[in-house]
This record gives sequence, C-alpha cells and structure tokens, in this order.
Amino acid sequence: MKLDLTDYTNVVPGGIGVGGVTSPWVSTQGNARVHAILAFNAVAETITVTATQASDSSGTGAKSLNISHTYARYGIATTFTQATVGAGNFNVTPAAAGVTVVEFDVAGLDVNANFSHIRIALTGSTTRVQSMVFLPMGGKI
Repeated sequence: MKLDLTDYTNVVPGGIGVGGVTSPWVSTQGNARVHAILAFNAVAETITVTATQASDSSGTGAKSLNISHTYARYGIATTFTQATVGAGNFNVTPAAAGVTVVEFDVAGLDVNANFSHIRIALTGSTTRVQSMVFLPMGGKI
C-alpha cells in the first residue's frame, strides 16, 4: 500500500487549544490501524482524550470508539510507555512537554453501520496541544 499523506493525514496546527480541541474527521478506509500523534506542552491539569467514530466526514451517526493502546513519552524519557485503554477515553496529565500516540484498531469500528471515520476531542480548562497528526498504518508502531 502506498502511503499518501495528502490523502490520509490531517494536521491540527501548533499552539492551539485553550479549553479544548476537536480534530477533523479522519478516514480509516484501506488501513489496519490509525495513529493519532498528540504533542503537548506541560500543563498542570488532567486532559481527557475522547475518541469518536462516524460513517462519513460530516460525523453522521457519531458514537464512542474504544481506543486500543496509547504510547507516551514526556520530559527526558527516552522510550515510549505503552498502555492498554479499551475504552472510549483516557486521561493524560503532561507534567512535562511530550508526545502521546493513540492507536486505533480499524477492526474496532462499527462496520455493520459502515463506520469509517474517527476523530479525537481533548478537554480541559487550559488544554494546550501543540499539534495533532493522524497517520494511517498497516501495522503497529
């Protein structure tokens, strides 16, 4: 499969998100997994990351989507720490600037309802996400 970032990658620009951020709807068609890469500034609050699925890019039939795994690296850490989520949301408290990668297993979408799009919402009173990038993947990171 050819990875064409112009077709599949959605980037939410840096320095955004005071009080919350919601990504655009991202197509998962033709991919086994999609990774959302979230780069955070250090904040003194808990940020809730919520995943949603829908049948098209306008959000038709939107409902919760279980997150497979996350991988996080903050501050001076040199490796990513993996966590199994198995729910539609999780919390992150970035005490230092860093990255959280959210892994979506496309097989977990409601295929009976033709769901093919995902998005992420971040909530918190001073949420600061520097960037949010979605990458289609044929396998795990």
